[in-house]
Amino acid sequence: MTHSGVYSPAPGHFGIGEIDWALGQTNIYVILFGNTTPTQANAHYTDLSGELTGGSGGYASGGMAIAPANIVLNSLETRFMANAATAYGGLTVNAYFAALQHTGALPTTSTNALMSYHDLGGVQAVVSGTLTMTWNSTHGCFTNTVAADA
Repeated sequence: MTHSGVYSPAPGHFGIGEIDWALGQTNIYVILFGNTTPTQANAHYTDLSGELTGGSGGYASGGMAIAPANIVLNSLETRFMANAATAYGGLTVNAYFAALQHTGALPTTSTNALMSYHDLGGVQAVVSGTLTMTWNSTHGCFTNTVAADA
């Protein structure tokens, strides 16, 4: 992945407990998009447009589940690490972007909080195959950085 960012409302979602990045969490999903540029100000799943059509070879609307691995605290950074997400067999997509959302019981409600967006570095074309989202081994899915004291 070449570029990623944190949706600007995401820290607030963490702060009020809407997002729980805990081991064993099953409510984090990777959403795939066509050639639609993310809008950093988006807050919820329903704010998004251009999601790839679900039902093709293991990918469904609302995304692919990932498992949070851990949180790494490093000086002024908090790194959110996770295991890879995979859409299995027979998948045919042209994905350009991905986003992470935290869901409630269902991955399609209007209150699902967005966390981060990811530019896949151009089209990721899969024809009757498998797509695996592998996160940066140093920075994870996304990193939150705070400014040093002045």
